Amino acid sequence: MNTLKSAALVIVLAGVLYGVYVTLHQPPAAPPPGMTKEEVDQDNLEVETGPGGAETQVSEAPLDAREESPRPMDSKFPNVSPPQTLTETLPPGPDVEIGASATHPATHEAPLGDGNPRSGEVNLTAANFKRDWITATYQVDEGKFREALATLTPYYRSPDLDSTQQQQVVEWLDALAAKVIYSKEHLLAGPHVVQSDRERLVDVARKYGVSTQLLASINSDVVNNPNVLVATTRLKVVPGPFRAEVDTSSNEVTVYLGNLYAGRFPFALGDEPPAPGEYAVRETKMEKTYIGERTIAAGDASNPYGQWWIDLGDNASIHGSPARSQSGPVRGCISLSPRDAEDMAAILTVGAKVLVR
Repeated sequence: MNTLKSAALVIVLAGVLYGVYVTLHQPPAAPPPGMTKEEVDQDNLEVETGPGGAETQVSEAPLDAREESPRPMDSKFPNVSPPQTLTETLPPGPDVEIGASATHPATHEAPLGDGNPRSGEVNLTAANFKRDWITATYQVDEGKFREALATLTPYYRSPDLDSTQQQQVVEWLDALAAKVIYSKEHLLAGPHVVQSDRERLVDVARKYGVSTQLLASINSDVVNNPNVLVATTRLKVVPGPFRAEVDTSSNEVTVYLGNLYAGRFPFALGDEPPAPGEYAVRETKMEKTYIGERTIAAGDASNPYGQWWIDLGDNASIHGSPARSQSGPVRGCISLSPRDAEDMAAILTVGAKVLVR
């Protein structure tokens, strides 16, 4: 009898050990469905800049030339044409213990708001993060990408998350913003149907509070000339305007569309830093003359402003950087790379709010 008991015990222990071995050697779970890997893994994402809009005051360059010759842009901003499926690009999410009793969370559509996503009534506790991460995973699984973006946006730079969780959240936000805001899919609003051949893209852009450049870039497959639209054409629209937050401690500009995260840009702080406070875009200008220790003409390769200068008023500005590398201190105010400055000029329209902190 003792022999039989010993044999049974050996069999049970062998089963337990096999289960532990299988658990430890399982491959990591696949990310939620709906995304592709290239969207997040690409290190140099791009946005193409389309034509200059009437609502953005641009000087010193022929309007027709800008409208018919949109230039590709190479930046950290999400690509305007991500693949249709998004899941495969998402990295594994932060570790959250769902537990055996976890059920499918209820989802809801979050409206586009105008407030700061970090100033609302969201309680960013560890428990809430676990809950919201599970919710966002289900939302992506169901193709509710806009809702998932709204769910995770409040956790951007949250002090309640550790560095690993913050990085994972940012990677998801970048991928979701690329799909929701900058793809050709109608995930923010229904399509705008062109009613007449007399309608122009600048009219559509003005209606939705965004730049003509942005709409031309997103709709490049159906818009060859912003001044010539074909009746019944369905355009992807982005209800604007965008707004920006400049964090001088991390040297990063983050853009938002209402309460949705919409991208980020690294910058160098120049020798004329802005004072903390609230600003609004007054003007966007190409190739502005730099006046400092010496005057540098617009268009000069050593001009600290580069090709784009965005006036925020009160001696503050967001601008590009010299086409020719310079030694010594950075000149100017908030200095972006040349391509990032071009992106920003397409995103922030006159009147857009900019918070510097």
